[in-house]
Amino acid sequence: MTYRAKIQPHCLWCGKAIAKRTVRYSFSEPTWLEKHPPLDGEFWKTLGVTEEERPTDKAGCQRLTNLKVASIDYGSQPKGDFSLRRVFSFTAWDGVSYQDEFFCNGNDARYFAYAAARHGLRFKKKSAA
Repeated sequence: MTYRAKIQPHCLWCGKAIAKRTVRYSFSEPTWLEKHPPLDGEFWKTLGVTEEERPTDKAGCQRLTNLKVASIDYGSQPKGDFSLRRVFSFTAWDGVSYQDEFFCNGNDARYFAYAAARHGLRFKKKSAA
């Protein structure tokens, strides 16, 4: 479940900041994409960019998506020659999407539910219709 908020949510159980919901972008040659359509999903996108147009830094990645860049993975390059370094893939964040509204993981949600039940929290059972 994706939760959208302008303020960073924190886990009700442990207090940690809840993770951002990001999208991973990778690159492929435009000619390859014409023949082999990418299997893009909600959290993975493929950009048709030639090797020469591939970004070399965070600013270049940001220009491609207009989103906040969260992380960058660089491909391999000749040893010691960083002039040829290109971005292999990167993750971008829209500034408002988080993994969940209340908990940072499933265990914390379970611990919270048990604690609430032990302290008397009960819900009325729905009658069969």
